[in-house]
Amino acid sequence: MKRKVSYFLLFLLPAVFFFKKFQGKEEQPDYVKISSEIMAEYINDINMTYGVSCYGSGGSFLDNVKMISLSFSASNMNLSIDQSRIMIVNAVESLLKRVNDDERIHPYLEHFPFSSRGIKISFSFHNNKGERVSEEFVAYASTDEKGRVFYSGYDHKAEKFKDLHQETYEEALRIVREQGRLAS
Repeated sequence: MKRKVSYFLLFLLPAVFFFKKFQGKEEQPDYVKISSEIMAEYINDINMTYGVSCYGSGGSFLDNVKMISLSFSASNMNLSIDQSRIMIVNAVESLLKRVNDDERIHPYLEHFPFSSRGIKISFSFHNNKGERVSEEFVAYASTDEKGRVFYSGYDHKAEKFKDLHQETYEEALRIVREQGRLAS
């Protein structure tokens, strides 16, 4: 019986210490608060503009603002690669403008002006039943920290994503500009 009690205490005491240590909420750094404000306003505007829902937000905020990451879900949008490109480029450019125009965040940015490499945005496309869109449409479009844009379809038979197209963000931006589809 004494052995069970000592094992119990051996596990209980570290757990109590851990939860006590992290129980009190520490004050967030200013750059996290400012970033959160910028993201909240941006999410609201993107939701209104595209009729999408944000299902994930975050980034890399250890010592400064290195990365802002947002994930959106869109229903009943059957988009081609070109249409997805226009959507994702305009979404990135809109967030970049907000970040670079907000002087409060400038001292905390890893680099200024903040660039597309500091933004990860993704759009996941579903039908009204919550299923991935048909194979001929983009089911997932995203940017990454290396300055690339990815477009994926969904193979319903194999039940997995398939690569449709990849390009640099600069190439995608150039194409959207040339088409005259960059929002002002």
